[in-house]
Amino acid sequence: TTRFIRDVLDQMIADIESIYRDVAVIQARANSSITLINKEQEEELTNLSVALSQQDVLRKVQFITVARDRLHGNGMLPLIIEALLCSLTSL
Repeated sequence: TTRFIRDVLDQMIADIESIYRDVAVIQARANSSITLINKEQEEELTNLSVALSQQDVLRKVQFITVARDRLHGNGMLPLIIEALLCSLTSL
């Protein structure tokens, strides 16, 4: 059960990461040569790319990387998710 929960959380974190990856692609104006992962939400991603600086996007990706590392390091699941969500909304 614990392994299943960690796998689901890892996938959730990967999904969040894919959003910021797409935003970075749009900000770099590379979406004509690099396919967006979340193509169906391109309008929302474009809006987010305008609202956030490139530095903000990179920091959010760093927060996500830390959360994934903590998840793989057997950290306390509620604290990992809480810390990630607080970090993502703090910018």
